[in-house]
Amino acid sequence: MKILALTTSGFAPTHTDKLLSQIEYLNSFTDMQVIVKKDIPLADIEHLIMSQNFDCVYPSTVFKYSEDQKRILSFNKILFKILEYHHQAYIGSELFVHMLLNDKALTNIRCGMSLPNLLLTKIFWTKRHKDALRYIANAPLPVIVKPNTLAASLGISKNSIAYTANDLADIITKQFHAFPDVSELLLEHYLKDAKEFTVSVTGNGNKVLCNTTALVSRKNSYEIYSYTNKNLKEAERTLVYSSDIPLSLNIQLKRCATFLSQLLHTRDYSRFDFLVDTNENIYLIDANSLPSLGTNYLLEYVNKHLVTQQQILLLIFLVFCKRQGIPCSEYKKNIPDEILKNIF
Repeated sequence: MKILALTTSGFAPTHTDKLLSQIEYLNSFTDMQVIVKKDIPLADIEHLIMSQNFDCVYPSTVFKYSEDQKRILSFNKILFKILEYHHQAYIGSELFVHMLLNDKALTNIRCGMSLPNLLLTKIFWTKRHKDALRYIANAPLPVIVKPNTLAASLGISKNSIAYTANDLADIITKQFHAFPDVSELLLEHYLKDAKEFTVSVTGNGNKVLCNTTALVSRKNSYEIYSYTNKNLKEAERTLVYSSDIPLSLNIQLKRCATFLSQLLHTRDYSRFDFLVDTNENIYLIDANSLPSLGTNYLLEYVNKHLVTQQQILLLIFLVFCKRQGIPCSEYKKNIPDEILKNIF
């Protein structure tokens, strides 16, 4: 089995010790060869696919980066078009699913589980400013002003919350200035007393393994999971991951995530981020078609010692093999039946 793993080392890097340890685990199998290519240009990716016979490609990110690797520009549709054009099997969702889930507003429309919001385009804000000011007067204050098509919590912080109309106009201007490549902002109602949860979905169809993780503040009050917070060392973050979640809520969140995975046609693995208010109403705030395989992915099962961090990419590879009809009994031997029964 020959796999090409594509990683990045720049902004929001995927070329991390955790992912490399997961790749090392895959390479421990005698008939497995995972070739890692870091920050490789698209032309070189296409040449590799054309010249070598890969059974699978693992693209660890969906984004296109600036030349200096310091900014996310947009969804990298060219990469996935190359994979599709050359009939190259790959881990993760299809092109159009990535395109949908990379757009928060369109995902909200499709799912019907969002908080009240407005979508503001940059062209409307700059070319029809007076009309745009009248339009944002309908914003469901307080709102958090989010870039509509960026990931890694970019642009999300306490400074992006608007409590008044004047605040909102200023924040919109600052956000468009801070992210010149962003063409839309999502003005989403801000829930002050909410709890945030992520649910990963590993598998396809009705055979999925769901894992719910709570984001818990060390200060015992809700905090925004900002880009700055997310990129601190785990010991320094003000928010920590927990798998200690009330059973009834955990079941509801997993049902929501499973439903969304099927509704949106995600493939192999995905993640859904929710806010839960004081009345236990559940709102979708983000959907990720290619989430990072970090600490919170399958945390519930890691804490139960059913799977290790090193085995997570193997599990996703097993899901890929099942979808492709590739025999994989040899790779399943070290995974407990309690895990496998959910995805096979």
